[in-house]
Amino acid sequence: MSLVAAAAERLVKHSLIKENTRDTTPASPAYNVLPHMPGSFLQVTVNQEISEIALGDRQDGEVIGGTITSGGSLKVPMVKEAAVQTLIESAIGGTFGSLVTSGSITGTWAASGKTFTRAAGDFTAAAYNAILKVGDKVACAGTASQGTTLNVGGTLASNATSITVSSTANFPSSGAILIESEWISYTSKDSTHFLGCTRGAFDTTAATHADTTAVSPVKTIASITQTVLTFNEACVNESSVATTFTANRKQCVAGTARTFFTVEQQFTDLNSGSGLFEIFSGQEVNTLQATIPTSGQATFDINLVGMSIATSQVASSTYTAVVGNAPMAGSVTGTKLLVNGSAPSTCVETMQINLNNYRAPKFGVGSRYACLVEQGKFDAEAQFTAYFVDGTQRDAIIAGTRFALEIWVRDQKSGHGFNFVFPRMSYRSDQKSASGQTVAEQLTAYAERDATVGSKMYVELYIGA
Repeated sequence: MSLVAAAAERLVKHSLIKENTRDTTPASPAYNVLPHMPGSFLQVTVNQEISEIALGDRQDGEVIGGTITSGGSLKVPMVKEAAVQTLIESAIGGTFGSLVTSGSITGTWAASGKTFTRAAGDFTAAAYNAILKVGDKVACAGTASQGTTLNVGGTLASNATSITVSSTANFPSSGAILIESEWISYTSKDSTHFLGCTRGAFDTTAATHADTTAVSPVKTIASITQTVLTFNEACVNESSVATTFTANRKQCVAGTARTFFTVEQQFTDLNSGSGLFEIFSGQEVNTLQATIPTSGQATFDINLVGMSIATSQVASSTYTAVVGNAPMAGSVTGTKLLVNGSAPSTCVETMQINLNNYRAPKFGVGSRYACLVEQGKFDAEAQFTAYFVDGTQRDAIIAGTRFALEIWVRDQKSGHGFNFVFPRMSYRSDQKSASGQTVAEQLTAYAERDATVGSKMYVELYIGA
């Protein structure tokens, strides 16, 4: 073993790309770089087999083979980045999709109260994948009086930062609009232009749009009742109109979808600065632990299981750097804990969410590497510490009471966040302990499959700006 300059831990870089075919890194991979935290490494392990021939001198036999496993652990901040979203999708077997109300809702817009009142149905009883929440920004499509149309005299280019429309009279001085499937934010306006536009906002893709295409307003929900949405932004009177609301939240529901990906581990300061590369393919998330402290950044501790490894950079690799979004924290405004939709009566300290897929590599004759990674089952639980103030938790455990749990985590800068939603949970344990001079309960709750949602949990990505 030669003596060489040691790699600097802070200069290690991890990048991810989804695989179209398991264990096959796409050609010319367009990697998403992962925010790096100390202690994140992938490695290879040889599980050697030894000859069982019995020798008279009590010595072991020679090595006759062994399988090679690849994987490792990643510790990343809880932050809105593309690579982090890929890890969450792999952990729960789902994909992030937009939240849209089911069908058009007929109702009346009223300028006096900045409200939309539906003619029938219940906003609070909508399905989980169509329910709106206070604080949501919603694009309101299908409403001519609230909106306007493009008036560019041709095709709106995908990079245009000034957008000409018939009128901006019914829009706030700054905000956002929706054109087809593209959200666009703007910083100012005049009578016929939205100015300072950011194209492809809210995780959408900038696109071209034909002239006279509808331009829908984006409004922020201030309150919700069964039949009425109240907004922060002004409305104009409009009766008997069918409107569809698209929220700035995406949902990923636990299921059976497999998300395989390749991880490139680069030691950027070795080889005279060109870097030393290790390529781990066919990777999946086996376990994910989310930790949300009362102060300090929230983190994911992720364990990977995969199939094979290579030792050189893939040709024509490109990299999308981290956007630089602020990490989320448990002490940020907008972060909250809800039990059955309301704040708990006791003070809750650090929370942990544990997801386990029980996946394992499977090996076949003729290869030292795994031929597949088995699916395994999916378990989810939450652990948290609550100050002991009464016997409520004890009684709930004894009675076998089920409850819904939501944990909302936000960042301070933009308001991006994750919502972890468990529709049906039951307590598994309630252990008393000391927290300073206070008696606390160490509570563990197990997630059960909910028949309405069809899964044990789902994760929402809240896009703040």
